[in-house]
Amino acid sequence: LALSGFHLQLAIAAICGAMFGLLQGIIGRRWPRRLPLWPVSIVYSALLLLLAQVLILPGAGVSLQEFSTLHLALANGLYGLALGLLLGRMTLS
Repeated sequence: LALSGFHLQLAIAAICGAMFGLLQGIIGRRWPRRLPLWPVSIVYSALLLLLAQVLILPGAGVSLQEFSTLHLALANGLYGLALGLLLGRMTLS
């Protein structure tokens, strides 16, 4: 069961990363190249966490209560940072 939850989390992260890539492609034309992308991706991951905590998880019967809010926020922040750094690096090359 834990392994299937891990795979589900990887799939969700991949979908969210692809959505951010699409958004970055749309707004990237207006985004100044001298500004880093990672702050935007951290805000994006914080919005994903808020969306999951408020709308998705309560209705899905999934509980993340065994994790503290601080740990979830740090994990999402690291995800956002990695996403922004990697996509920013890809668009520069």
